[in-house]
Amino acid sequence: MVISSKLGGSNNNGLCSYFVSDYLFDTIIFGPTRPSFFTYRFFCDLSHQLNFGESICIEELPFIIQNTEMEGQVNMFVWMCILAGFILAFPYILWQIWKFISPALYEKEKKNARVFIFVSSLLFFLGVLFGYFVVIPMSVNFVATFTVSDVVKNQFTLDSYIGMVKTSVLAGGLFFELPIIIYFLTKLGLVSPYFLRKYRKYAIVIVLIVAAIVTPPDVVSQTIVAIPMLIIFELSVIISSIVYKRKIKMSNLVKEFNDYRSKMNEKLLADNNKIVKRIFNLDTNAYAEGALDVRTKELLGLVASAVLRCDDCVKYHLENCHKEGITKEEMMEAMGIATLVGGTIVVPHLRRAYEFWEELENPLTPKEGI
Repeated sequence: MVISSKLGGSNNNGLCSYFVSDYLFDTIIFGPTRPSFFTYRFFCDLSHQLNFGESICIEELPFIIQNTEMEGQVNMFVWMCILAGFILAFPYILWQIWKFISPALYEKEKKNARVFIFVSSLLFFLGVLFGYFVVIPMSVNFVATFTVSDVVKNQFTLDSYIGMVKTSVLAGGLFFELPIIIYFLTKLGLVSPYFLRKYRKYAIVIVLIVAAIVTPPDVVSQTIVAIPMLIIFELSVIISSIVYKRKIKMSNLVKEFNDYRSKMNEKLLADNNKIVKRIFNLDTNAYAEGALDVRTKELLGLVASAVLRCDDCVKYHLENCHKEGITKEEMMEAMGIATLVGGTIVVPHLRRAYEFWEELENPLTPKEGI
């Protein structure tokens, strides 16, 4: 139903595009083929302001677009209406995807749905505009003015021009989604800001190469194309750093607990209080191998600690359970029993225990995020 709903939304917009097809094709799609297009006039004005004269002004685009297939115009008409419908329906498509995956998300994550859809849609539309107003005019100008000989005349097929338009706007829209993609990859632990910064120089080279390919051979055009792409990449690095710092801060829960516990245990034992020392010794021996194996004893200790609502004790047994190879499912079953015995008052301690266990399973080190 989700898929059909998404297709329905896109198809409805496709039908709307059909009724404005004259404007869609004459003004929008074939707009970059005319010297009067906004981008060409902008560059010409910029050239005058920078005292470059007419060096980057576009007076003519010496090429024609022709249809070489019997059904070529019909096919292009249908596909461009579908593309226009997809672009206009993009927020709705995202919303349907979110509704599909939302049952598997936490309540806190569900609350971020509107922000996710708004930011993703905004970035996508900015990318589409970048592809349309920057990449397409630069590409058209380059291929139209490039020639190996005056004998050769440029006659582009309708299919090749429409293909370039589709590729440019969709590639621009998807590229501008890079911050969103990096956000989720960082959350999953597949990418870190250290990785992005380590390979930044390669990313810059790739961006400059792409800018050189799609623009005429002048510095101004290449810079105008490259700067937005580099900004998007740097924004992705910043977002990755923010997400990673949060994960690092969370992972410090384990280290802070162990550091504090070790420091205070040393101070307590340094006082040479016999009662305290005997209790510590008894505690150590009680969880050693006996009639019950260590795994069972640690789970029993975890349940008792949770019922008594001793967070430090819960963390201590959670760490030992993790060292003994106890699975998350086994731990949660034990904590479920503790909640049943102790009542709902144990639930806040259950939350903190779950959080601590996640950090045990996914340890991070600060140096990875540098």
